[in-house]
Amino acid sequence: MKRYAFLLTVCVLFLIARGAYAFIARTGDLVQITSEEVITEDLYVAGEEIEIDGTVNASIYAAGRKVTIRGAVKDHVVVFAQEVVLLGSVGKGFKGFAANLTVQGSVGGDLLLFGANIDIRETATVSGDVLFGGRLISIEGPLKKDLLGAGQRITLNGSVGGNVKLAVQELSILESARIKGNVKYYSENEADIQPGATIQGTITRRIPEYREKLKQVFPFVLIVGIAGKIIAFFMALVVGLVFILLTPVWMQSLSDAIAEKPGRCAGWGALILFVAPLAMATAFATVVGIPLAGIALLLYLVAIIVSQIALGLLIGRLIIGRERSAESKGLLFAAFVLGLVILRLLRFIPVFGHIVVLVCGIFGIGAIVVAEAARRREGRLSSL
Repeated sequence: MKRYAFLLTVCVLFLIARGAYAFIARTGDLVQITSEEVITEDLYVAGEEIEIDGTVNASIYAAGRKVTIRGAVKDHVVVFAQEVVLLGSVGKGFKGFAANLTVQGSVGGDLLLFGANIDIRETATVSGDVLFGGRLISIEGPLKKDLLGAGQRITLNGSVGGNVKLAVQELSILESARIKGNVKYYSENEADIQPGATIQGTITRRIPEYREKLKQVFPFVLIVGIAGKIIAFFMALVVGLVFILLTPVWMQSLSDAIAEKPGRCAGWGALILFVAPLAMATAFATVVGIPLAGIALLLYLVAIIVSQIALGLLIGRLIIGRERSAESKGLLFAAFVLGLVILRLLRFIPVFGHIVVLVCGIFGIGAIVVAEAARRREGRLSSL
């Protein structure tokens, strides 16, 4: 049943965007594309763990906890996950968004990576530009064109066929590095360039000027920032109160779905969170699709708001007690307030706060799909 609900959701989005579109969608706790399989249409995958060993003569769009690609992909790959490992080949561009990203295979186009830890191994080959953002970055593989990115600690130990432009705290260029173009980096610290490293172009270091400017405007920025966070908190509080007062059973069902089926909620939520903006952006580019895209955008924003309420409610119910919190709307609202406060406090943590926002969206949107599918199934069973 959940697979059909997912397919229906994706179909609606793409019918809005492109009229008719051929694709294959697969979901589950473990999704495997075996080495014998050959897929000729775009592949959309969501699950706890995803393993792609076969051949995909189109593009892949995947979301899950861990995604491993060992096979060959003819076109593009877009991945949202906690961990991504590329061992195979991608004919065109590869875009990865994850906590841990490892590239050991080949990419025929541009490589776009955003995550905490990024590792481009010596066996990797990238024919296009490389753009990245992360915390710890290690680059050993040969890059044929430009390298652009930002990170806390970046280590270069491979070859770069073009220019290097970085914003970094600590930059190390090891003795095996071979850079044909220029190296330009923005940092408060001098780069550690080891003897033996070859840089054919110029080396330019720029010291960021933002610190002095930040000192001048800091008091104003601090006051505005605190006021904005307080206003946002009370707005979320009021919206949550309205939803809990009007739909208490539905809100409980969403929090229950996250608690009881976290893998399904994460897989579905991540995929829809990615697919919907693409579909709406494409629809806005067409005259016929603008009204439908506007409605879809409104529903999407409502889903984002509900997702925060659902996760906050779950956290509070786990602390108070899920059974006890269901005794009255008052306890339900108290659980929501407690959970919302915890979520807001977590969002103050640098970097981790952005992860909290993403987690809320993924699990909340996934819970809406899972809970709705369960409600419809129960409705059909009761009518028999």
